[in-house]
Amino acid sequence: MPEGPVKPGSVTLSPDPPVIGTPATFTVKADSPFDSVPGGAVEIDVSYLGVQIFSKSEDLCEKTTCPVPKGNIEIVLVEDLPPIAPPGDYSLRVLATSSTDSSTLLCLDVDFELVPPSTTLELKASEHLYIQTQQKQHEAKVVTRKMLADTDAAVAA
Repeated sequence: MPEGPVKPGSVTLSPDPPVIGTPATFTVKADSPFDSVPGGAVEIDVSYLGVQIFSKSEDLCEKTTCPVPKGNIEIVLVEDLPPIAPPGDYSLRVLATSSTDSSTLLCLDVDFELVPPSTTLELKASEHLYIQTQQKQHEAKVVTRKMLADTDAAVAA
């Protein structure tokens, strides 16, 4: 795999791990040796179990500042993960090329695990609804008791 002259320093995922059916953000921090790169393309390839399942090309300037300056740069990729994607191990390849001569600026592979939506969040939501329902029922009982007490007091008087 050609690395390219732009050296990646770190890659962060948010959320980590990415969740099926939600957007995932891949942030690549790198160091560019060039005085200035006017623009280019970013090719994104995603593989599942070693088989390429998704590919697209985008304008480099939509993913980072252009012209790309010398020194520290940040490339931000946001992908909507389909709700039908199976959980498991995936690979992402990011290939950035220059618009002036199509030379490789950066080539990076990122392995990640895609996980299903958390049932914990669903449980918390249902527990919250249960608590609210119980609280409303309790409030209704208190109001009913007060009305009965007022009625008894009126009858006794």
